[in-house]
Amino acid sequence: CSAGRQCVQLLVEHKYFQQGILLAILINTLSMGIEYHNQPEELTVIVETSNIIFSAIFACEMLLKVIAEGPFGYISNGFNVFDGIIVILSVIELGQTFMGDREGSSGLSVLRTFRLLRILKLVRFMPNLR
Repeated sequence: CSAGRQCVQLLVEHKYFQQGILLAILINTLSMGIEYHNQPEELTVIVETSNIIFSAIFACEMLLKVIAEGPFGYISNGFNVFDGIIVILSVIELGQTFMGDREGSSGLSVLRTFRLLRILKLVRFMPNLR
């Protein structure tokens, strides 16, 4: 193991890093919950921007964990596999949005619903929920 990898491992295992991810999950869930049909354009822009920001945060978390644990170490943890799937689906959703397929894909609402499952990640942070 390299010193750099150990530093990344210390980072992802640090309580403040984990609490930051927990806070990001909570805020992301709230931001998804304020969306509604025929909402003002300003709110749509805010929600879409927050989606991009949170997707980037969770993608960085995933990348850091893969670096810290190695690819096989990362996928050996069920929570990581779950997180990885949600991150990949979020990237797919963002890709569809940027390609201009906002209205035409009924799969987008399915992807958004799947992203809401990220709240289940709280189980890892709060053992009393298990």
